Amino acid sequence: MRTGGVPTEWKVIPIAPGGDVFKSPDPEDVFLGSPSIAALPGGRIVVSFDTTGPGVKHLPGTKGREPVSGHWLQGKVFVSGDKGKTWTCKTDFPFHQAQLFRIGNTLYLMGLAGSFRIMRSVDGGDTWSKPAEFALDDGEYAITPSSVLCTDEYVYLAVMKWVAGKEKEKRSLVPVILRARQGVDLANRKAWTSSEPGKSFQEFVPPQCLQQFGIQISPEPVSELPKTSGKPGARRPDGRLNWDAPHLVEIVDPNHSWRDARRRTLYLLAEVRTQRRNLAAIARVVEDEAGKMVMDAETVVGSIKTALIAMPGGHLKFDVIYDGTSKLYWLACNPCPDTMTRFDKSSAARSSQPRDDRQQLHLYYSRNLVDWCFAAWMDSGSSAKDWRHFCSLAIGGSDLYAVCCSGSAKPGTRGYTDRITFHCIPAFRELVY
Repeated sequence: MRTGGVPTEWKVIPIAPGGDVFKSPDPEDVFLGSPSIAALPGGRIVVSFDTTGPGVKHLPGTKGREPVSGHWLQGKVFVSGDKGKTWTCKTDFPFHQAQLFRIGNTLYLMGLAGSFRIMRSVDGGDTWSKPAEFALDDGEYAITPSSVLCTDEYVYLAVMKWVAGKEKEKRSLVPVILRARQGVDLANRKAWTSSEPGKSFQEFVPPQCLQQFGIQISPEPVSELPKTSGKPGARRPDGRLNWDAPHLVEIVDPNHSWRDARRRTLYLLAEVRTQRRNLAAIARVVEDEAGKMVMDAETVVGSIKTALIAMPGGHLKFDVIYDGTSKLYWLACNPCPDTMTRFDKSSAARSSQPRDDRQQLHLYYSRNLVDWCFAAWMDSGSSAKDWRHFCSLAIGGSDLYAVCCSGSAKPGTRGYTDRITFHCIPAFRELVY
């Protein structure tokens, strides 16, 4: 055990405490979520996020309506030219679940308001085009801000589509990949094509395949109290297996055993809900000669197919990006400090299941997407109810930027909180050991 010295000089502590980009003007009725971030070559940082809740209808500025629920929608774009010290709102937009990304010197913002909506900026986020609208079909889709993958030929974005489950009240999510050619105007709805919908997670990995696999996070709650009672024993798992928040990545290391020399294979990583911690879903996406994208499980030693991969925080929404300078993948996620306390003994401050702890935000890196090294404790809330989650990453020169939902999440808001915070790790590549 270490003795002597000042603990803050050797103890692991948060190294990137956040500063506010935006605070809810009405925390009881206006909630913030879906943060996304992009870094421009000149040093400018652009952030987008949603406002939702009953109070949105009273906010000034452009708004939209969600066709199915009728809920008011308003997103916001903020810009900083001083590495996050100050922020200026540049525009409001009438959709939600928006993904911000950069192609060259052009910024794009793509989200949903029933159908897909996309707009662009060619002046660093100061001004934006009117949203263009397009629909793949009459289905209902979901976007979670994540990394957009750009290759020499294409731009790829993974989204999820809602499909009916075996029981009417239980729907499932299936992945769909959007693709557009480099060099075209991505705000043109004709630029995008899509893959056929993939499988639900229960089709991809039948529940019986999870027997004797990994660690069951917690026993069933012993209480039969109504779920609405608010007491810990009433918070029970819903039993559904699902995946969400997908990312697309490419294996670029020529020595990697999964490397495709033709560059026709991508990998989809997603949050997976299996009641187990630190596991993510993985699927291989292969483009055939005709350009059709087909998803399947990766085959490993002994012809065994794998659809789960050990990944810190893979049980909740995470963000992973590839850095060409360090040749490493960087991952921001929420760790699990305690998953074995009984439901009836857990703190009332906990949200839902023990795996849902979102107080701490950690950073990892990997050379191969399989083996992960702890890099830093980025930030932490002051209590179990003070969250740091739904993180989005961007690299600006030698610095790593992050934006996330922070603060208290009101029940029923799907994790939306009352603050959007910005975090910066200068010279982040020096964390590698």
